[in-house]
Amino acid sequence: MYTKQRLAKFFGILNSENGEILTFISLQVLIIISNINGAISMGHGEFNDFTLFLIGAFIGIFVVMYVSKKNFVNSTFLKTIGDSSFTIMALHFPLKKIVVFLISKACSIQMSDIYASAFYSIIATMDTILILYYLIKFKNRFIKLKFLR
Repeated sequence: MYTKQRLAKFFGILNSENGEILTFISLQVLIIISNINGAISMGHGEFNDFTLFLIGAFIGIFVVMYVSKKNFVNSTFLKTIGDSSFTIMALHFPLKKIVVFLISKACSIQMSDIYASAFYSIIATMDTILILYYLIKFKNRFIKLKFLR
């Protein structure tokens, strides 16, 4: 019962008018924590200060929950991505490696330079998400798997 009350209070904060101010402050704190903690790599297990990493993670979760609770964006794209998050989680890493390889060949750039460049990393991530989106739309339309729904 106590957990339900705490969750109700938390979601009450998300629904209140103060939620926007709290989200703005949370984003500022998140930027400060990110600058203090420096670069992290969850894939390589590099977190620098793990306490700051956890604080930043929980602030990020709060901001995402607030934005999703407010329903600022009502799009089928985000709904499809959200409904298929496990599929995306399973496929994004191998697909991103293929996308990075294709970008490196198309632009005559080393793969390590693509991973080091924020611009090319964002392009590769966006390409990966778009490819996965259309693969999921294709699967949902033509391949009916009852156990995945």
